[in-house]
Amino acid sequence: MFIGDSEWIGKGLGSKSIKTFIDTYVCPEFKYCIVDPDVKNRVAIRCYKKLKFKEHAIIDSVDALQRPTKLKLMLLKCNGS
Repeated sequence: MFIGDSEWIGKGLGSKSIKTFIDTYVCPEFKYCIVDPDVKNRVAIRCYKKLKFKEHAIIDSVDALQRPTKLKLMLLKCNGS
């Protein structure tokens, strides 16, 4: 996700946008939402924790350039599911 101008960063827009997407499209259809940020992406991990995602596991993977990377699987149980 790209916020845009630096003056808009750190204002909670990312978490609000993700929450709206999850509430509108994910949770009405599914019991869980799973995300997998890179373990080095502290901003994303903080955002998902703010939205009540729970850390589940660290997995080894490769990025788009086929370089080794570690991903943090995080789960959110949808309400009412």
